[in-house]
Amino acid sequence: MNTGQYLKIEDNHLGSFEQRLSSVLNPINPNPEFVHRLQRRLVTPPLVAIESHSRPFWLVLILAAGLVLGVLFYWLFGQSRKRI
Repeated sequence: MNTGQYLKIEDNHLGSFEQRLSSVLNPINPNPEFVHRLQRRLVTPPLVAIESHSRPFWLVLILAAGLVLGVLFYWLFGQSRKRI
């Protein structure tokens, strides 16, 4: 089978498939206003702006160090009171 015959067979199968689809499916005409509104919503960027507050790294480090030192002092002084 040469390439020309193959393409003719493919066209024939595709054509019969398209005919069966067109007999089964009913095309619809969408509301033009809906299509225009949808296009506008998809193309234009939203007006919502999300702000993020970045916390300085040093502030988090100071708070973490203070928490660790507080727990350490509580543990050390708690142990010394139990011995007395």
